[in-house]
Amino acid sequence: MEDLKKILNERQYAAVTSTSKYLRIIAGAGSGKTRVLTYRIAYLIDNLGYYPSSILAITFTNKAADEIRNRVEKTLNMGHLHMSVATFHSYCARILREECKLLNYPSSFSIIDEDDQKKIVKDIIKEKEIEAKDLKISTCLDYIANKKNQWITPEVELKTTKGNFFKHQEAIIYGAYEDYLQKNHMLDFDDLILKTIKIFTENPHVLEKWQNRLRHILVDEFQDVDNNQFKLLCQLAGDDNEITVVGDPDQTIYTWRGANIQIILNFNKNFPDCESIALEENYRSSGNILNVANQLISHNHNRVKKNLFTKADLGCDISIYVADNEIKEAEYVVNNILDLYDGQNIFYKDFAILYRANSQSAPIEQILMNRGIKYKIYGGIRFYRRMEIKDCIAYLKFATNLSDDFSALRLIENTGRGIGKTTLDKIKANAQTENVSIYEHLKNNLDNLKDFYMGKQSASLRSFIIQIQELHDKFLFEPKKANVILDDHLHKYGYFDMLIANEMDDKIDNVHKFIEQMRDFLMKDDATLDEFVQNVSLMSSQDEINDQQATDDYVKLMTVHTAKGLEFDNVFVYGLVESIFPSSRTIMESIDGIEEERRLFYVAITRARKRLFLSTSGGYSYMGLRQPSRFLKEIKFKAQEENIAIKKGQDKPLLPTNIRAGSLIKHDIFGEGIVLNEHDGLIDVVFKDPKFGRKTLVASHKFVHLIK
Repeated sequence: MEDLKKILNERQYAAVTSTSKYLRIIAGAGSGKTRVLTYRIAYLIDNLGYYPSSILAITFTNKAADEIRNRVEKTLNMGHLHMSVATFHSYCARILREECKLLNYPSSFSIIDEDDQKKIVKDIIKEKEIEAKDLKISTCLDYIANKKNQWITPEVELKTTKGNFFKHQEAIIYGAYEDYLQKNHMLDFDDLILKTIKIFTENPHVLEKWQNRLRHILVDEFQDVDNNQFKLLCQLAGDDNEITVVGDPDQTIYTWRGANIQIILNFNKNFPDCESIALEENYRSSGNILNVANQLISHNHNRVKKNLFTKADLGCDISIYVADNEIKEAEYVVNNILDLYDGQNIFYKDFAILYRANSQSAPIEQILMNRGIKYKIYGGIRFYRRMEIKDCIAYLKFATNLSDDFSALRLIENTGRGIGKTTLDKIKANAQTENVSIYEHLKNNLDNLKDFYMGKQSASLRSFIIQIQELHDKFLFEPKKANVILDDHLHKYGYFDMLIANEMDDKIDNVHKFIEQMRDFLMKDDATLDEFVQNVSLMSSQDEINDQQATDDYVKLMTVHTAKGLEFDNVFVYGLVESIFPSSRTIMESIDGIEEERRLFYVAITRARKRLFLSTSGGYSYMGLRQPSRFLKEIKFKAQEENIAIKKGQDKPLLPTNIRAGSLIKHDIFGEGIVLNEHDGLIDVVFKDPKFGRKTLVASHKFVHLIK
């Protein structure tokens, strides 16, 4: 391994080479925490002689896990290390695959996502004829998650909610939901953690077995840990194993998901012999950006004090802009992108527009489209939640676990078999009457399905069961070729034909991409089909912002939560309006609400490497008169006091133009077009190339040329 003193700063070196049993690294934004985590793992293996298999590194995304594993292997110049780098959920899934017999579950249990949960709850409400007018499915799921994570059972809830009609309805749904998951051998994300803790608590010998496999546990993004994840960490550590945690309390932005900031703040109290090291040198942002970030976060009290600094220069001034309305604010953002973009040194992909909520993107999208700027919204419909991908996953789940009624029903309904809701309900009812799975009901009655269902439907169901049995047998015989088997099955039995008939070329491309991912995963020596299915079920939105997309020349739009962990040369934080950012709802619902919102703004600021633009707008909204965010006032106050380089943005008057209605122009990107009208320095143009159509442009822009 390289000489660490030459490649790490003093604090990083101390963190990497520490021999403390318990180590807390407070890693400021852009301070090289992944680098430190990577070299610490390599140091434990190469310098201290730890077996790779005795090291467990826990991350919060699969993408981060892959990055750390690859970096360690490259640093040590070794091939596949038998080292566990996983998310909390995927590591628990691994434990449960080995120990799930203690839950009376098969190792091929299914992991369900939020969309699956919603469908299950919706069906329960219908089946139990619960009055759903004032009962939102999302509220029911929040209720279920809350009770489960507090270890409150449906039985207890049914007793304690008898005097409250709506809560009692939720308790009934909670009980039915848990029964459905148990019957179908399903686990939701919360279950993965909770069932593992339960097994460890009730079976000390099993816990001891897993403790003995480990010597050192490292946890990334420790500020995002919740109470049950911390309980699991303490179980795995026991009295003998070592712990390194890395995180930044100033970036705790997921308390609404259960993250408990006190866990990282009090780590030294829970582990009194803990050593604490703060990483404060920033390698990402310019001096001006860091000055603003430091001044903003200093208003928070619930934190470990630190002060980010950089050896780089101050860089560009920070721009604060106050617009008359949302459209003017959006125009300000887009005008600055056009001013900076040159297509050679600065590309559209170098810009990110961040906002507090997805609902704020509309004005920005409108102006970007009008100006012909390519953009992509992240955090929309995620890849693994797309209809065609969930169909593929259902094929894998059902063919490997024939008792999975949920996947069976999805495939019967969604894959062009001509089966409607009435027949689906009948299938479920018949299976329940026989007290068997849907597969068993159809298989047991394969030769007399006409006694249960109409001619065409019975023939379709018979064909479906024969096809699934064939797929099941092939997966069982050659699991390492599952990608080829699935691809052949989708072609042979008409799934691709269905997509082609409906002109769904993008969906076909997505299926091919999914099959390629399966192929790449199964090429690993120790990879299994069950593991692949469970891994894709655990993919997060962060995992799906992949490196390939980063090379596409699009302006990136996303919420600040989605931007966590990312960085960009030029960042616009848009819509800094009081009650929106900070969110009035967050402030009302949490005693720590304003500090959480300030941490969220801090995360937004520290995504920027070179330029930072902050904007707000006046006018009226459904909430009344719009006022600038209090955070802008905090920054401006400190700017006067500390002489931070901030300038207030001004509307740039557009230069006069001799382009008029009827003029012919040539645009460097869009080609030739005719001007329909000119107003206030803007021109409406229809381009000859129909794919560009009609656009509104700045007449004096460097890409626009008048044809004489």
